[in-house]
Amino acid sequence: MYSKLWRTYRKSVFSLNFYTGKGIQFYRSTGFRYGDYLISSCNIDKMRRASKIVIRSNTCDSKIRPLSVGIKADKFYENIHYYDKSNLPGLFLMPFNLTEFNQVHFPGRMYKEQAIPGTPVALFSYGRQFDQLCIKSGIVSSIITVSGSKYIYIESSFESGTLGSPVVNAATGEVIGVIADAVPAQSEKHRKLKEVIEENLRLLKTSTGNLIAGNVDPVQVLMVSQNMIKHLATEIFENSQRNYGYALPVEKISRCIRNLDHKKQLVFDPGPQNG
Repeated sequence: MYSKLWRTYRKSVFSLNFYTGKGIQFYRSTGFRYGDYLISSCNIDKMRRASKIVIRSNTCDSKIRPLSVGIKADKFYENIHYYDKSNLPGLFLMPFNLTEFNQVHFPGRMYKEQAIPGTPVALFSYGRQFDQLCIKSGIVSSIITVSGSKYIYIESSFESGTLGSPVVNAATGEVIGVIADAVPAQSEKHRKLKEVIEENLRLLKTSTGNLIAGNVDPVQVLMVSQNMIKHLATEIFENSQRNYGYALPVEKISRCIRNLDHKKQLVFDPGPQNG
C-alpha cells in the first residue's frame, strides 16, 4: 500500500531550503505542487532573514532526475499568499510558474471529505538533517480545535522539516490535509523563552561599560551567556522530534484559494456523491 503511494507522489513533493547571504542553510520545510500553486506551511514567514531559497526535488530513485532552482528571497516573498493567519494559521501559497518544474504535477486529488479518527495516512516530507524525500506512516487520532479552527490531529514521526507535508489517506490515495504550524505546546514555550532572553539582552545592553572588573566587562560576559542559551534552545527545539502533529484540513485550502485575486482557481474534487 505505502510503496504504491510512494511511486505515485514521490515526484511532486519538494524541499524548501533557506540560506543566509553567506550560503549557510538554516531551515528546511516541505512543500508540494497542486495545480498552479506551491503549497506549504506558513511557518516560512518566520524565515525572512534568508537571502536565497532553493526549491529541490530529490528522491532515492536513481531513475528520477533531481530538480533544483534558487530564488532570491525578496522575489520569493513578494509572490506568496497566506490565508488570514490571525484566523486560520498554517497555510502558504505561491503561484508555481518555475519552468524547471513544468513537467511536475501533483498526481492526487483533494477531497473535501472530513477526516475521521482511525484513518491510516501517509506523510511525504524532507527532514531537517537530510535533503531527501521520506514517506512516513501515521493515523488520524482525533479532530481538534486550535485557535478557533479545526485541525486533524495525527500520530506519526514529526520534525521541523515535516511542516508543509501533504497528508494522504493511505486507503484511498487522496490528499486530506497539509501539516501546518498550529503552535503546539513546545513551540509556544520556545517562543516565550526567546522573548525572555531578548528582554534580558535588551536590559544588559543598557548597562554595557558601566561596570568594569579589571579588563573584563561582566555585562558583556552575561550577554554572551544569554546568546549561547538562545542558540542552544533553538538547536534543541529544531532538532527535537515528536510523535504527533496538526494538519490543516484540505477544504481550508479551497477557501484560501477563493479568497485570492487570481484568474486561475483550483478545482477540488467533491468526492463520491451519494445516489
